[in-house]
Amino acid sequence: MSEAKEEYLRRCEDDLAFFCKNEVWIRPKYKVPGGLVTLNLNRGQRILNDTVNRLDEEQRAVWLLVLKHRQWGSSTFFQGMTMHRCRFVPYTEALVIADRERTTRKLMGMNRRMWEKFSPAIKENWNRTVERTDSQYEWDNGSVLQIDTAGQSQAARG
Repeated sequence: MSEAKEEYLRRCEDDLAFFCKNEVWIRPKYKVPGGLVTLNLNRGQRILNDTVNRLDEEQRAVWLLVLKHRQWGSSTFFQGMTMHRCRFVPYTEALVIADRERTTRKLMGMNRRMWEKFSPAIKENWNRTVERTDSQYEWDNGSVLQIDTAGQSQAARG
């Protein structure tokens, strides 16, 4: 692996905001040429990122309760953070629960777009081993991501 690629991966691993700005492609609120943009953290997302970084530095569990209004990007931030952790922290077990089936489908689509748009450097040596209609991803580094809907009889089981 080239030195530049190693440095890029190290930077992605060490800095979630850098990872999002360079690797996480999302649909913007307003149409733009090309349809997708990278995730440049907004003020609220930066506050969440700073909180997560502080908890990590203190070696404390990251448990966040976010009381919010709609449409400021917390779901997008957390989906990007989840993908980041699944990539760089082996054996991460992530569970994303949406309130409604429609929201679950949107999160699945967001996750799929992120995965499909990751650069070869990010995807290298990080192969998906299980795909089940975008609701469960497993990677060869032992990480698992499950996306489910609250209230379903089998939600988050297993």
